[in-house]
Amino acid sequence: MDPGLWWSGPARGVASFGAVVIRQTQETIDVMKSNYDRLSETYLQPDGMLHLPTAALLASGGVP
Repeated sequence: MDPGLWWSGPARGVASFGAVVIRQTQETIDVMKSNYDRLSETYLQPDGMLHLPTAALLASGGVP
């Protein structure tokens, strides 16, 4: 995922976290973005894209 695109959702108010972001002062948003950049560096690959670790648990069952 492009890191700028990943940030753009919350920066425009998308989802619950986005609602939190857009209610902040510009100074606070800048600090949030700076921390996002710092924390996401761990997951940046040579191609400049974020490669975020994920996991999924799939299960099915039935009633005997």
